[in-house]
Amino acid sequence: MSNKILIVVAGWEERCLLGCANDISQFSPDIVLIVYSKEYASWTQQNRLLIKEICLNKNISVSDSSHSFCSPSENFATLNDELSKVFTNSHSEVRFNATTSPRDIIWSILHFLNTKSINTEFSYYRVGEYGEWLSRDADTPRLAMKRSGIMYPDLQTCLLVLSGYDDQRLGQLIRKFEPRKVLVGVQTGEQLQNRERNRPEISDFGVNIERFDFDCFDCSAEALQLLLDRINPLTDNYNLIAASLGPKPSALTLFRMTNINANIGLVYIPAKEYNKNYSRGIDLINTTLVKLQRHTI
Repeated sequence: MSNKILIVVAGWEERCLLGCANDISQFSPDIVLIVYSKEYASWTQQNRLLIKEICLNKNISVSDSSHSFCSPSENFATLNDELSKVFTNSHSEVRFNATTSPRDIIWSILHFLNTKSINTEFSYYRVGEYGEWLSRDADTPRLAMKRSGIMYPDLQTCLLVLSGYDDQRLGQLIRKFEPRKVLVGVQTGEQLQNRERNRPEISDFGVNIERFDFDCFDCSAEALQLLLDRINPLTDNYNLIAASLGPKPSALTLFRMTNINANIGLVYIPAKEYNKNYSRGIDLINTTLVKLQRHTI
């Protein structure tokens, strides 16, 4: 008999609770694992308690795992240990709600699921509306655990960046890695004032910049191939580093890209300050639900 496991990375936004409740209703898990940040435990406490209350009312087993933004290696080890305790059945089915997860945690959880060849559904819920700002004061970029790529000292660097609303993070990437070439995928569409807010300005950095349209909500094989077609011809001449700064589904697409081309490193840029009120509500119509079969994550 298979276990159905829902993994949710807790946030303080309304869509964390509402999206998780929707996943519980649709997926009917036997176990819910709540992953949360120690630094923001007070911000996420109410949502975590309400998720546990839903689980209690439905006789669903629930456990939680805390992590620290400041300790990537400790995070990876802790997540691996906690997930190993939950996944005692080789026939487990998983839904991973990545809506309010930091991207490095997304990649760590996907790496675990990938190594175990577990059938997985990846869910993501858009906001109802954004506030004035999301995050600021970008911190030092860091390469993802187990997904840092292969870097050669005699090669120049090329950055592939799927852009978002925070230009500071893009600037931090360029200052950190001093790339010769930057490929910027700019989010398409008119949703949530995207055209006005997603206008990456990097002309002051004096690097070779190539912009192209990309839908970060699209996790299809076609979207993945579009990125591979741009990056694969550069493999022999550049160290390749990729960053997801736009909607979280793009983090899944980049992860899948590293399964195909292990030379590519994934990088995450944390922020030192987040706006607790940066979103309101949830969009339950335009949801992302991607089924990842064994060996295809």
